[in-house]
Amino acid sequence: MQTKKFTGPDVKKVPLVNFLTGQPSADLLPSSLFANASKKLFEIPGTEDAVLNYAPSLGSPDFLKNLANFLSEEYHTPVYKEHLCATPGASLALEHILALLTRPQTSTKFAIFQDPTYHLVYDIYRNVGFKDDQFIGIPEVIDGSGLDTKVLGKFLAKSLPLADPKTKDVEDYAAVLYCVPTHANPSSSTLSSPRRKELVDLAHRYNVLVLCDDVYDILTYEGSTPRRLVAYDLDIPGKAVVVSNCSFSKILAPGARAGWIEAKPCLIERVGVCGSFHSGGSPSNLACQIINIMLDTKDPNLCLHRHIHTLRDLLAKRLWIGLWEPIQKLLVPLGCLAVRPKGGYFVWLKLPLGVSYAQLVKTIVDNKIQISLGSGSLFGVPIKNENRLWESDTDRYVRLCFARYSVNDLQVGISRLEAALNLALNAISKRSIKN
Repeated sequence: MQTKKFTGPDVKKVPLVNFLTGQPSADLLPSSLFANASKKLFEIPGTEDAVLNYAPSLGSPDFLKNLANFLSEEYHTPVYKEHLCATPGASLALEHILALLTRPQTSTKFAIFQDPTYHLVYDIYRNVGFKDDQFIGIPEVIDGSGLDTKVLGKFLAKSLPLADPKTKDVEDYAAVLYCVPTHANPSSSTLSSPRRKELVDLAHRYNVLVLCDDVYDILTYEGSTPRRLVAYDLDIPGKAVVVSNCSFSKILAPGARAGWIEAKPCLIERVGVCGSFHSGGSPSNLACQIINIMLDTKDPNLCLHRHIHTLRDLLAKRLWIGLWEPIQKLLVPLGCLAVRPKGGYFVWLKLPLGVSYAQLVKTIVDNKIQISLGSGSLFGVPIKNENRLWESDTDRYVRLCFARYSVNDLQVGISRLEAALNLALNAISKRSIKN
């Protein structure tokens, strides 16, 4: 496909392009789908008690059944309702899981993160009692194939004893690891199949709870959806060590505040049948009941599968035509680098040698260029020096989100970034000549 020309009147009409914002644009939010599903739901006789009253702790059995069928089709691998629990979205579910299954002051010694990773996750860990001196960052492999399991394995072997294979207590983990295995935030890396298996094997060997932020798996635009880490764990008898933490935020709407976790039944029972869920019932029942209508239908005005198919097409065009093609045409010749994403929300762009994020932002501000960027260092794990396993270079990167803007606006944003980089590089060249 040919990219549009990046000059002309369209450029001036586009307001600020904020590449840091990791949200969908309003036109991707299916208000008519929610309206139609809600109408159909409340037309069902006797629905008030099931929808507006307290719900079963794990979620409506009908919702869990339809969710399992939906996921089996999307993942192209069987998913069973016994492995599922409804949640109020991935962020609240993460804090809930950490509060129930980890012991930061006693037995859970480390909070390990894929590095770089989603920047708002660190406060969630702090909220449940983890301190920054417990944070460990594991780098990604440079080719975009995800977290470096060799570095992880060396750290675990040095820092933790081998797990007792007889122990099945799901409230006694030596460490907890957070990762985004598929189309990672911010790097868009995808953990390779061999490393997925190795990661799960390491978790069993050293008693590590692995929390997978699997919110982008279904947003795969090229190739097949990789087998999730939890599927590898389900194949292994014994203690549960992997939780697939998922949300409807990226595939439907963040405001729905609904999601699910997938894990072995022993872990599902502990997380789902806890005090707060037992007292208040499933915390997202109304939203899940509306979404349930979308799961159990072939009606094009109601079907979630159909919406996701359209969503993937739109986001793929924004990625390939809005960002990737203009990056190759305009930014790569300036010295920028990026690994081609296959899905998700982001492009992880490395700046030209000699250009720092601080220099680039100063150039943007001084010249009133209408773009906003997030420093790659924002996504680096806040590690104490004594815990640092590698020298991070995240300050040489910026994260570009393509979900918030149209193809044209994204192209304009890249053209503005090109202008800023040219100015920054020219300034560096002039300083070099003077010196």
